[in-house]
Amino acid sequence: MATDIKNDASLGASLVSCWLSDESSLTEDLFGSNTLTNNNTVTTTTGKQGTTASLNGTNQSLTLASFSVSNPLSIGFWIKEITRVDTPDPADANMLFFSDVQFAEASLDNGELKHADKNGSAWRATGVSITVDTWTHIIYASDTNAIEIFKNGVSVYTASGANLGFANFANGFTLGAWENPPSKGWADIDLNQVVVWSKKLNSTNASDLYNGGTGIPFEASASSFPDMRLAFI
Repeated sequence: MATDIKNDASLGASLVSCWLSDESSLTEDLFGSNTLTNNNTVTTTTGKQGTTASLNGTNQSLTLASFSVSNPLSIGFWIKEITRVDTPDPADANMLFFSDVQFAEASLDNGELKHADKNGSAWRATGVSITVDTWTHIIYASDTNAIEIFKNGVSVYTASGANLGFANFANGFTLGAWENPPSKGWADIDLNQVVVWSKKLNSTNASDLYNGGTGIPFEASASSFPDMRLAFI
């Protein structure tokens, strides 16, 4: 069982970035150098892993001007939906993330997780829903022409085909809204411990990240480890 993300042999491999994991500025990348921009003063709240972001569903988002991650890739996060949005276009609903290239984007539409085809031809319903006002751990894991979703440590959706999966994350990148700069899809959500990997996570990784509902820190503090001096007393 992993005790943190950064130092675990599997979860620590192919890490790209980690944001919003007990980090009060809401912009710092705890692993890489991809510093977010806080648009319209996203506020702080308490997440599964310490201080995190609360977006208002009106005009707030967190963005990168430039971001590059090639397939395979995974993005995992804790999410709490505050207000449910039901619209004909998932891009108008609670947007989770958006990349400028090849429609690497996902939305929470009327409580259901959705993702876009790589060619932008359609949004895909997954049948995977979350409960309002409840922290839920989600992973979108993508490989060549395939995508898998893990919810609370368990695989709940898989799909494959010519236009499925995320080709890459590139150019602008947005959390909590659609497009960069954002124009709609403002999410009324709390978002915690957003982590990106340049690999497809597996079921063991998902279970370790969920950790029975308590999650794990990005990097364990020194006080989290036993004092080995006791062994010599």
